[in-house]
Amino acid sequence: MAQVVSSDGVVTAVTDEVNASVLLKVTAAIAGGSCTVYRRDVAGARVPVRSGDPCRLVDGVGVAYDHEAAPGVQYRYTAVIDEVESAAASVMLPWASACTAIVKDVRDPSLSRVVDLIHPWEESWEDPSLFLSVDEAAPPFVTEKRRAAPTGEFTVQTQGREPLERLGALLRHPGAKLLQAHPSHGVPDRWVHLGGVRQPSSGRASGYGPRDVTVAWAELDRPYHVGAHVRMPRWGWVDATAGYSDLAAVRAAYPRGVWDMMLAGVGA
Repeated sequence: MAQVVSSDGVVTAVTDEVNASVLLKVTAAIAGGSCTVYRRDVAGARVPVRSGDPCRLVDGVGVAYDHEAAPGVQYRYTAVIDEVESAAASVMLPWASACTAIVKDVRDPSLSRVVDLIHPWEESWEDPSLFLSVDEAAPPFVTEKRRAAPTGEFTVQTQGREPLERLGALLRHPGAKLLQAHPSHGVPDRWVHLGGVRQPSSGRASGYGPRDVTVAWAELDRPYHVGAHVRMPRWGWVDATAGYSDLAAVRAAYPRGVWDMMLAGVGA
């Protein structure tokens, strides 16, 4: 886990390696209002952080959680406050292993799962062409429409009853998913809608041994992000205050308020 502060002190980025995400804090000179937090990769593309557009400022402090950050990529995070962009805090998340992939649910990050991606990776595009032959004329007339988004299947492997049930909860939950795979797979990061699921008999030992789960997918655009709430996996007021008898004890445990609670939530 790394914590980096921008040179002007405005942006603090903390890597949440367990959940392949980045926790962010903005410290502004203005007490209230809002700002926008941006993520920029090495290619220079600037993208608003999903839970930081806008990032609400309370007593000059705002928080965001970037669950879309991909491991192995150097990111620079900035904040735009009153149309002025801050200096950047730069961090990189590590990959757990070369066979790893992550299926992320940004609407409920607690459902996101690290899985082993099994090849082959299957991908296809629907043929957008229509061929029309008039009186056997050669060549035929051809009409084309816009090519549909790619579709396909991927297979992941899991082992044990609890990991299998957690994977099932993720696959049953509605909404777009973000698939991120280790570069060794040669599979680009993409937003997908998950369709049918197959779990054929493995022919191996009975019980909850290794299971291959095949999932159909169709590519989607990035979901609309403006106004999205800050969501962190397995974190909330109940989690942060568990074990404390009253609010005075909570304030003593988290002197910087919500930011300290969120740091505790990512194990910092």
